[in-house]
Amino acid sequence: MAVTGGSYGGIESWLHASQPEWTFPHSLDDSLPILELQVAVPKYPATDLAYALGPNGHGGGPRLDDLYESSQGRPHDDQGDGNPIGVPKESYVTGLFALGEQKGVFEKGTSLDTFPCTYGDCEGPVNIESWKARTDAGDPTSPEDPVMRQIRRGLTEFRGAYYQDEGWKKQIHGRKVAVFSIQGWTDDLFNAVESFRMFKYLKRLDSRWPVEVALADVGHSRAQNKPETWRRLNARAFRWVEEHIDRSREQRTSVSSESTVCGDGAPDFASARSPEELGDDLTSFRLPPGNTVSPLGAADPNGPATDAIAGPQVQPGKDCRHSEGPAVGGYTAYTEPLRRSETYVGIGHVTVPYVWAGGVSGGLAARLFDVAPDGEELLVSRGVYRLENDPQAGVLRVPFYGNHWEFERGHRIRVDLTQVDSPTYRPSNLPSSLQFPRGVTLSLPTR
Repeated sequence: MAVTGGSYGGIESWLHASQPEWTFPHSLDDSLPILELQVAVPKYPATDLAYALGPNGHGGGPRLDDLYESSQGRPHDDQGDGNPIGVPKESYVTGLFALGEQKGVFEKGTSLDTFPCTYGDCEGPVNIESWKARTDAGDPTSPEDPVMRQIRRGLTEFRGAYYQDEGWKKQIHGRKVAVFSIQGWTDDLFNAVESFRMFKYLKRLDSRWPVEVALADVGHSRAQNKPETWRRLNARAFRWVEEHIDRSREQRTSVSSESTVCGDGAPDFASARSPEELGDDLTSFRLPPGNTVSPLGAADPNGPATDAIAGPQVQPGKDCRHSEGPAVGGYTAYTEPLRRSETYVGIGHVTVPYVWAGGVSGGLAARLFDVAPDGEELLVSRGVYRLENDPQAGVLRVPFYGNHWEFERGHRIRVDLTQVDSPTYRPSNLPSSLQFPRGVTLSLPTR
């Protein structure tokens, strides 16, 4: 057996892979076989739905400091605890909820259905409308109320493959499901980290776990989804199915990437043994001091212009999303023109020494642009960090979603920092300001 699906079907494909022995319907009729899943091919999935819908930017992994494994909590935690609740992706959350109301019926917490619980306690009845209302209410989220605790647990332990540690560990000394996960660099809903975290987690359990990740400009908006890109990805995925369908086999595997090309042009390709090794060098840029203010940034035109939902739809062969000028109420800085071309591939981040005034909760968003000599500024990536009871002065890292992108010689790189990047992220309820008196540092993995 093999299973595949896109978007939420990708979520389900990863979840199925964590429980490869299917005893239903054998449990009802013992003349029917127990089914054994051999292969899963998730396409643009999430593996931690809490982080995917509300990234916190705090890192993950054993010490909660790895930006290539960023998560809501620790994988062994049945509550999804570890990091602060993230900043909701407002345009996506609002749009998905509206589609649900239009095309379906949300659970209202009145269900009497009982389901078999594979590990530990059952989830129990949930009220999705109350989840949405609590998300709309925004921060501060600490200390967490009962609805927020239910959201945290529901979007991790019950809907995230990363938290199925019991199922993954059962496979260590037996047959392992072979997973080929396709993820989008330019997918602003389910980002590259959704497959990276699972690759790293499974390779920690067994370095020969048959899991492979392929990245390209595909997935949800703002991806271009070029037909030739999907033909290459689907052909590789089918070869993976052919190799493992008789019986999944342990092996050394890789992470591969196809670059994002706005308009016409041939893409670049890269492959490595781990997500971090896609970029085997680190290019850093020192940028000047500055500041941000919330809620003044609500007037920033770049929010709507670059948002995955509100912005213009990017079609194959067209330009990517453009800047509408410097960030209003935020910080905008440019590097000097590049002396040579640089191929950015990976996540990357901005290191920000800060002084925070007036806040106990908030968010700091980052945007990355490629600036051509003629002044055209194309969005490369974005990211966000949740400030929740952080010290009033310190240093933080704002990770990007990542990309595989060539900055050409003579181009400049632009960084925006803003406390309000609307409608992409829900703004904080609490006004505050951030000062960057020692400047900021942009760090990009390159090859």
